[in-house]
Amino acid sequence: DYIEDIINDEAKCLELIEKIYELLDLKSVISKLEESLGQKTLEDIAGEFEYIKQDPKEIESWFDGDISKYYQELQQKNNYDLILYLKEGTIPVGNLLLDRINNEERSIEITCHIHPSYWGNGYMQEAILTVLPFLYGIGFDAVIYSYGEGNIKSSKLCSKLGFELHSVKHNDFIRNGVQISTYRNILTKVRYNELYAKNKKL
Repeated sequence: DYIEDIINDEAKCLELIEKIYELLDLKSVISKLEESLGQKTLEDIAGEFEYIKQDPKEIESWFDGDISKYYQELQQKNNYDLILYLKEGTIPVGNLLLDRINNEERSIEITCHIHPSYWGNGYMQEAILTVLPFLYGIGFDAVIYSYGEGNIKSSKLCSKLGFELHSVKHNDFIRNGVQISTYRNILTKVRYNELYAKNKKL
């Protein structure tokens, strides 16, 4: 009952986290790690980088001088790499990669990236909601969204969009010497219609 009371009270949760943070002296640990590794946090680098409109020839050089191979491979596998732009400009802020098609469950997986400077604006949620009708419209029965253990932002995004936990692949990969599990979430066409398209089913 005590734990449930804390979980259901945002102020108590924050207070508990602060106490744990202080008890474990995490600030000191993180600071020492950053100092020894010479690395910066996302907060440090957020204002240091910006996207600029790239010269197509420069982009092509990233793909060994032939970017067409990358797009040919996407086409052959019916995959998509969608670049996200803000409406008021031509600055790309992120991308949506749609791949890993599963023919048995007629699903496709979404992987999304957005520049830290644009976090917290709801852009990725809007982008995914825009692309979902397209994916269901071309024949997919489900869309998959996977994220690694501890990725709170992706977990919250999944919940907001209506994705449901499908499966967990324990100890799927190693990051910084730690075994990380992968959470595979699913939003079926049926559930999408229930949530978003009650008056116009896809």
